Amino acid sequence: MNLNLFCSWIFFKLKTLFSIEPIVSTPIFGITITIIAFIIYWLVSKSKAVLSFFTNSYGKEKTLVYKILFQKFSGFLFLGIVPVLIISFSSYTLEQFGVNSTNLLHSLYWILSLGWAIFLLSFFVSRNPNNYKIYPQIRISKWRTKTIFLNSFSWLLYLLSYEFLFRGILLYSCLDTFGITGSIIINIIIYASAHIPKGLMETIGSLPIGALLCYITISTGNIWAAVVLHLIMALSNDYVSLYQNPKMKISRSNKS
Repeated sequence: MNLNLFCSWIFFKLKTLFSIEPIVSTPIFGITITIIAFIIYWLVSKSKAVLSFFTNSYGKEKTLVYKILFQKFSGFLFLGIVPVLIISFSSYTLEQFGVNSTNLLHSLYWILSLGWAIFLLSFFVSRNPNNYKIYPQIRISKWRTKTIFLNSFSWLLYLLSYEFLFRGILLYSCLDTFGITGSIIINIIIYASAHIPKGLMETIGSLPIGALLCYITISTGNIWAAVVLHLIMALSNDYVSLYQNPKMKISRSNKS
């Protein structure tokens, strides 16, 4: 058997392994991928062995940065790349899960309509001292241009994968079987459960936010508005908290 035939055989076997009848098993497909992917991401990103490696290799200050970047990039891998690979070997397509170019103007409408409101909400919430005890997640006193760029970029990759998993795979896999209301309920239950380790307030807050992002995703037929709105929320929360926190400051210098 030559190499081309062998590779074709491997591809066929993988595609057969992951192929699931769309009408009967789509919700199982989506729910299973979402739960397993998030659990793996959580275990890897919160690993004490990884934290110990960063601490021993780079010291306390750099570890405060690297551990958060590692968590975000782990999310990009396990919540985004791995599910995309699984879908590529299945009978499904990315377009079915909201990765498409339909209704882009409608998505832009939602972004422009709610983006400013989300920013203002984050602005007022982030001024609470209890909030900037937690955010930004990178707990260093001096933020340099490089840190701001890496933080913003890692948030973008993380939330792109995060919304693809929750508002893409999970939501759309349930839609035909459970309808709009049932799909949103299932989505926010799992979505809120993912916030439990962050505390009661964030878990409760995730319920209306999750429901709103689900509705927007269904109404637009794609995940892009949810990604951008979630990104506005995360970045405004981080940087308003950074500005308000008396123990943190922004430095234009990238020197130590």
